[in-house]
Amino acid sequence: MLEASMSFDVIFNQVKAEINDIISEKKVEVPAIDEEIRLADLGISSLDLAELISNLETVFGIDPFEEHVVITEIVNVQDLCNAYLAVTLKNENKEDELDGELKAILANSEK
Repeated sequence: MLEASMSFDVIFNQVKAEINDIISEKKVEVPAIDEEIRLADLGISSLDLAELISNLETVFGIDPFEEHVVITEIVNVQDLCNAYLAVTLKNENKEDELDGELKAILANSEK
């Protein structure tokens, strides 16, 4: 499950592991994966990308492309990781807003 405090490195390592799994199913050599490598250069097809996003949704419990990010903006591994990181930060901000609202409600109820 994607947590509000999850770092880019944690997300990157999970994305990298999922990419490795998809590429290894093709029975080809898995190249070195860094943040800047393009998904196309890894041999990731649009069908592979759909599988990757589905796998990541299972792992993280979210789909950043449902509301937050346009899938066509994803070119490299860093773009993919940043999509998940953006949702993490957005959820963190929502929690902060909810905490503030809750504190205001509690303060008003104590009066």
